[in-house]
Amino acid sequence: MYKRGRYTELVCLECGNIFPIYRISGREKKTGHIKHLYCPICFKETAHYEVRDADIFLRNYEDDEKISDDIKLVVNLLSERKKRLVRKRY
Repeated sequence: MYKRGRYTELVCLECGNIFPIYRISGREKKTGHIKHLYCPICFKETAHYEVRDADIFLRNYEDDEKISDDIKLVVNLLSERKKRLVRKRY
């Protein structure tokens, strides 16, 4: 039987790579949940920061100066990743 849920994104705290994962409703985690997974870019097990939607997360925290160091790191990684993706398209 099909279970409803939604996709969340995990951001590797080493390289900034974004992994989408599917979470079943009722099993969803809060933004900021740290999950340790193997990263195929870093070739090792690293910590991944969970966000619901990376673009919305980036817009909310990009200009905010009163945020923790973990969130600053994720925002910097996401913004760098976004710049690299935009450059590759053109």
